[in-house]
Amino acid sequence: MSLATDLAWRLVHLVVAVALGAGAVVWAVDRVDDTEDPRPELAAGDRVAEAIEGVRADRVHVTDDAREMLSEEGEQDLQALIAERDLPVYVVVWRSSREAGYHLVSDAARTIAEALPEPALLVLWEDSDYSTVETSEGYRLGRDEETYTSVEGPSFLGDVATTLTEWLRALPPDPLEPWERSDYYGGPVGGFFAGLLYASPVLLGLWIVIGLARVSTGRRFLNRPFEQRPVARAKKPGTKKPGTTKPGTKDRAAQRATKGGGRSHR
Repeated sequence: MSLATDLAWRLVHLVVAVALGAGAVVWAVDRVDDTEDPRPELAAGDRVAEAIEGVRADRVHVTDDAREMLSEEGEQDLQALIAERDLPVYVVVWRSSREAGYHLVSDAARTIAEALPEPALLVLWEDSDYSTVETSEGYRLGRDEETYTSVEGPSFLGDVATTLTEWLRALPPDPLEPWERSDYYGGPVGGFFAGLLYASPVLLGLWIVIGLARVSTGRRFLNRPFEQRPVARAKKPGTKKPGTTKPGTKDRAAQRATKGGGRSHR
C-alpha cells in the first residue's frame, strides 16, 4: 500500500470519528431539549392552595398577615383596574414564611401560575427580597408596541398599592407573548457543527498523546506501517551491468595474449 493510500485511509478514519462525535453531541442535545422539566411537581400547600382560589375568584389575594401591606381598599382598587383594562394579571400579597409548604418563592409562584387560565401573568409580592413575577408555561413578557420597549415586572419597591397601580396602568393591552424554548445550537445542522467543533480538539489531543507515547518507546511520532519503498527497475534486454563481460571473453583475450607473446620481435 502506498503512502498516499495510507494517508487517505487515515483521513477517512478521522472524518468518521469526528462525524460520530458530532452525531453523539446532536443526539444528546436533542434528548436534553425533549426532556421534560426535571423539577418535581410541587404539591400545593394550604397557603398556596388558598392563593390559587383567591386569585381565581377576584384576581387579587391578600393573606391575613399581609393586610398591613395592602389594605382592603387598595385591594379593591387593584381588582377594578385589572378588570377595567382586561389584563391577564393576578396578584398575590403575603408575608414570607419558612413553614408554608414550599421551598422557594419562585416554586410557589410557578405552582400558582400553572393553576391559572392561560395566559396568566402572576405577581407575587412578599415582604422580602424574593418577590417575583411568573407567567404561564409557553408565555413570556412581551414588548410594548407603542414605546418599543420590553415589558418588565413591577419594581417591588415602596407602597404596594401605589407601585402596582402605576405598573398596571403602564402595561400594554397584551403584556404576554407566546414563547417556545429555542434550540441552543440552532437545530440539527448547528448541533452537528458544534459537535465537530467540540470533537476536533479532543481528537487532536488524543493524536498528540499517542504520538508522544510512540516517541517515548523509540518509534516514530507518526505510525507509518506502509511506507513507500523504492521499486527496482526492470532490466532492458541486451543491457549488462558495468564491469561484467560475456562468457568466453576472458579465454579469447588470453589466447590472443599468448599468440602475441610467442611472436618474435624484430
